[in-house]
Parts: sequence; C-alpha cells; structure tokens
Amino acid sequence: MAIILSTKLSLIIVSLVLINIIFYTWILTRVPDVAPETRNLVETFVDDARICKITSISSPFNPDTLVLVLTKNAESWGKRNNINRSIQDFNNLINSTYPIANLSLGILTSNLTEYKNYTAVLKEVAWERITVIYHPGYRGSTHRDGEERHNNNVQKERRRLLARLRNYLMLSAINGEKHIFWIDADIHSITNGILQKMISHSESKTPNITFSSALKKRIWIKSGEKVGLLTARCLYGDNPNYDLNAFSGPRVHPNASEIKALKRGEIFVPRGTNATKFMRNLTHLSSNEEIFRLDSVGGTLLYIRGELIRQGLTFPTLYIVGTDWELSEGWDGIETEGLCYVAKTLGYGCYGLGGSWVVEHLVN
Repeated sequence: MAIILSTKLSLIIVSLVLINIIFYTWILTRVPDVAPETRNLVETFVDDARICKITSISSPFNPDTLVLVLTKNAESWGKRNNINRSIQDFNNLINSTYPIANLSLGILTSNLTEYKNYTAVLKEVAWERITVIYHPGYRGSTHRDGEERHNNNVQKERRRLLARLRNYLMLSAINGEKHIFWIDADIHSITNGILQKMISHSESKTPNITFSSALKKRIWIKSGEKVGLLTARCLYGDNPNYDLNAFSGPRVHPNASEIKALKRGEIFVPRGTNATKFMRNLTHLSSNEEIFRLDSVGGTLLYIRGELIRQGLTFPTLYIVGTDWELSEGWDGIETEGLCYVAKTLGYGCYGLGGSWVVEHLVN
C-alpha cells in the first residue's frame, strides 16, 4: 500500500511540475495584448498607397529595433501541417525569441483585404510602434508566384519590384531605430536568440571574425570597417542552403560579346563561379561565436544597421555591378545582392553568422 501511495504521489508531483512548465512557457512566449483604446491610429494616403501608423498613446518608450516583413497577400505566410499561417503566427514567432513590446514593426501587403486585417489585428498586439502599408505595386510590374518567379526571363523584373517595395516599406517605417531586421513571412522557425546575437556582433568594437584558411583569400577587413549587415543560413526542407543570394567569392563577368548583347537589351544571367562559396560552405568553418565575410546577402533573415539607411543605403532597383553610361544597367547586384556592393563604399562590411545559427522556410 505504501509503495502504491508513493507511486501515486510521485505521479502527482511530476504532473504538477509539467503543468507549471507548460504554463510558464505559455506566459513567456504568448504575445501580449493591449486595449485598442490605448492605441493611436493615423491613416494617410500617399502615392498609390495607404499607410497606417499605430502607436501607444501614453508610452514614452522609443524602440531601437525595427522588424520588417514584406507580403503579397494571405498566402505569403505559407502553410504548416496543411493549415494556413497568418500574421498572428508571425507575432508568436518573433515574440518567442525577442519581446515584441520592445520592437517596432513595419509590414507591407499588396492586398487591400489583408491591409485591413493587419490593421485590425495589430492594433491589439503590443508591438511598441507599427507601420502597416497597402501598396498595389507599380504599373507594368507584377508579383510572380511559385517556380515561375525563378525563371531567367522574369527574375530581373521580379527582383526590381521587390527592391522598390522593400525600399518603400523601409523608408516609410524607419523612425530612428538603430537595428533593422528583414524576415521573410514564411519563416516558421529561427534559432532562439539569433536577433540578439546579430545585434551583439554589430555593436562589438572587436567582432569575432573567422580567418579560416579556406577563406583567407576572401576574408579581409579594411581598417575601421564596421559590421553593417548580417545574415544567417536558411533551411528549406532537406535543402540546407535555400538562400543562394548570400555568398562569398567571385561571380561570372560577361565577355565582350555578352556586353554587346546587353547593349542590345538581351539577358545576361548572373551566376557564381567554381570559387563562389555559399552559406553551407562557410558556417561549418566557424563557431557559433564567429562571423565570416560575405560579398552578398539574402533577405530570408537580414540585419542592417539603421545608420546605413540614414546614410542612403537602399535596395538597388537595377543591376548595379557593371553599370555604364552606354548601358541602362549592369549585369549583377540587384535587390539584396547589391547591398554589400554599396555598403562597402560607406565603410561597412557584410557578414554571415557562423556555426549552427539558422532560420527555416516552410515547404509549401
């Protein structure tokens, strides 16, 4: 009898411990609500866009970190376990690693219904400062979905549109923040603490940069150069390196005949060489406490120092590498791939997080 009672008591104690763990995990990760009457909403109509600014009426807090997310419509959040995700899932994801009450949020959609939905949902969520934008896109430019968006004949115009919309959102939402994060809408998992780690590297006066022998030809630091941009490896199902816009090393230059073809308006496809290294080739050469030099970054998770934006860094809306007075644009470096090309002229470098830091895209 004593053994039975002891066993039952042990089960009760274990159950109570599990309940407490679940409860406190929920308390720590749940997105805090706010009363709508404590929020101030101001909507303006600018260009072809609608912009809604949501702020706290009485809070004196001025966040130093801004999170930005670009969406097309409700499908941009993806599906998990065959269930549609939403803005609420994004709120939960960010709050699980960084309290959103200490952050600003900027979000753009090209769907008016979603704009109204975002505004209704976010006015009751405790982001300190929020910018919601409806932007229909630009005449002659359209969003591309699925595999079609990777086709060579549409890639340049797709990236140009993304750059224009990213710039519109970023320049409309920034309000003195020191740290800017771009996060893809369909990212469903991020290594806990990754945002804080990126900020720590950017603020360090002596960043821990790997000098692996495999990278010695590409890793070099200019005197006084600051960490300006950071990205992390992105998983996509069984693909360990989804974002190929982040790389280190040389790219293919067009030859003389290809330059002539460019002047005739023909397509040159930007691509790497055998010496180009991607995130999957670099992270295992460094530890979780190290970063490594990149020549280009992607946008799945991207950190940018706010001061760079205030100095004029934006997403290039053309192929900025190889520009010439006789060409309408160059042959490489559009959107995220052109950021580092410009940032280095301002004295800032681009880097990737070493070791096991990752974000994960949904497989739709």
